Amino acid sequence: MKKKYIIIVPTHSSYIDICENFISVLHKNWSPENYICILSICGPQYSQKISSGWIPMYNGEKATLPECVYKASQAYPSDYYFVFLGDAFIDNPVNNAYVEELLKEVKSHKIAYCKLEPQGHFYRAKIAGSLIRYIRMDERYAHSFVAYLASSAFIQNEFANGLTDREFELKYLECANNPNCSKVFYENRAIVLRNGFSIIAGIEKGMWDRTVLCHLKNKYKDIDFAERPKVGIIHQLYMKVRLALIPFIPNQIRLAIKNKMMIALGKWIDTKI
Repeated sequence: MKKKYIIIVPTHSSYIDICENFISVLHKNWSPENYICILSICGPQYSQKISSGWIPMYNGEKATLPECVYKASQAYPSDYYFVFLGDAFIDNPVNNAYVEELLKEVKSHKIAYCKLEPQGHFYRAKIAGSLIRYIRMDERYAHSFVAYLASSAFIQNEFANGLTDREFELKYLECANNPNCSKVFYENRAIVLRNGFSIIAGIEKGMWDRTVLCHLKNKYKDIDFAERPKVGIIHQLYMKVRLALIPFIPNQIRLAIKNKMMIALGKWIDTKI
């Protein structure tokens, strides 16, 4: 009998409605016979009914999202775990051959963390295989909590100490800003070369990305997507441009621009680094 992949979806209880949309889309694009899907929940006790596609775990009101990942990994031992936030929708059919080859490359190169969303860069890549490249230490947002493949050892070392998902990402942002990290590659961290899981992120600060929601509603007409506010149009345009340009702007220039924009767009900028 083929061993199933383990998917962990950590979530606050206030986002269960989005997670229910996630698994509905997931089941359309990847047969449940290939994996088990753990919904690892924190926040206030919930009353929503959890659909049968999940294995639900409640970790208490004060648990963090990384702790949700850690506790799920402890309950379901495996060498590697696929971790997705509930708004990281898998939007096209998943190729099992791709998943197998990705795991093979990750294991053969002893990769502990692999971001599952490709990211542009301005330097010569250090290729780890046909599907992944190594992460450079000065590469911003290459350590993301949105969608990744991680070893059990990585989850144990990074998430067992109670840090938050924001603290996890800020730790690596601070490292990326360190001049001593320039042109140095991690030995066991990687990022995919293409979006093999067709991931589209649908939520920004608790609100729908209006273009993603429109796309999902048009493509999956039989799914009732959660009723939530939509991100403002100007804010959305700002976020799209920012995400497209960040990998290509040197840190000194980026920080100078950011300092100028803090006055006008401070409410949209959630970190000064």
